[in-house]
Amino acid sequence: MRKGITVTIVAAAAVIVSLLPAAPSSAAVPSTNTFPIQGRDVSVCANSFGAPRSGGRTHMGDDCFAPAGTPLLAVETGTIAESGNDGGLGGIRIWLQGDSGTWYYYAHNSVNYVPRGVRVGQGQVIAAVGNTGNAATTPSHVHFEIHPGARGAAAVNPYPYLALWSVGLPLGNGSVIARDNGNGTYLEAVLAGGHAFPLTQQDKAALGLGPARIIPTQTFDGLYNAPISSGTVIAKSFGNGQWMEAIMAGGQAFVLSQQDKTAMGLGDAAPVPASAFDWYIAHPIASGTVIAKSFGNGQWMEAIMAGGHAFLLSQQDKSWLGLGYASPVPAWAFDWYMSAPIAERTVIARRNPDNTYLEAYIVNGRAVWVSNEDKVRLGLGPATVIPTAAFNSLF
Repeated sequence: MRKGITVTIVAAAAVIVSLLPAAPSSAAVPSTNTFPIQGRDVSVCANSFGAPRSGGRTHMGDDCFAPAGTPLLAVETGTIAESGNDGGLGGIRIWLQGDSGTWYYYAHNSVNYVPRGVRVGQGQVIAAVGNTGNAATTPSHVHFEIHPGARGAAAVNPYPYLALWSVGLPLGNGSVIARDNGNGTYLEAVLAGGHAFPLTQQDKAALGLGPARIIPTQTFDGLYNAPISSGTVIAKSFGNGQWMEAIMAGGQAFVLSQQDKTAMGLGDAAPVPASAFDWYIAHPIASGTVIAKSFGNGQWMEAIMAGGHAFLLSQQDKSWLGLGYASPVPAWAFDWYMSAPIAERTVIARRNPDNTYLEAYIVNGRAVWVSNEDKVRLGLGPATVIPTAAFNSLF
């Protein structure tokens, strides 16, 4: 099913090289650390390491923003090497010496909870976010630095590590994730309905998406290969503040109006690249998908798809056929499929009272009995079970 955007992914590879900085090469910084702000992830951090500062300085860390008082956590088990107010740029700050040999600096805190010389465990609350020192006129944040090997060692860009340590926090619709390709490049994607849509820089700019969270390759690939869930609302940007929305059902996207969204009680849309949105709009809905349209009064009508045609279902039909929940689609789409012809060579089946099945395939709009041997000889696919009355009417 994903072949329709494979070309986009390959073509985007050269662009993706510059999306994230190369991860630092030092092996001293653990990959399993905890994110320094409780309940937050890399999306609250500015990737500003090395940026110029007043007095000819450069920024030796990254600023991660959160409301004043939000707990700051020990990123790894270690010892508080310094805790107090330096009376200068950093204000109330903490130095944590990790057991790995890496040193961590937290600055602009509102308060420190742990004094110098105390051992702390990974994830333990050690301070709170603030804006002390030279951050008095800025939104509350923590200035966070990483010094592998020693306190006096050169600082490294913390951003890739902050992204890596974000793994384990909830990944929802609209989350931007990244896979480390192992050669200093990264592949980014946005999540929608449990599926990862690869992103180019142009996509990110058009969709207004923020920084990516680096996740394990296996997890990324699993999300990339997963089908997008029916019922997911997706949106593409036209780049001028205008968006088009659609709802997924059986691998197809159905364009939504505001009236449709209201009638169906749908929530916010997840942004996806325009190329993927358009591909799903053109992709046929899968046979066997149960769809439903709303009458706007809490009542719904349901049908099962087979060969591009929708067959109405009663509750007895659903129970008898063992069908699950329906995917909501706009009323116009539901009605269109109700009147659409069933595709040639579609294999349909009815369930018999003795729990056996009788199969047929469509030729010139009519059903023709088919055996398993016929199916193999004709190269036919699997059958979609439809209501008995609908099955019989096709002969």
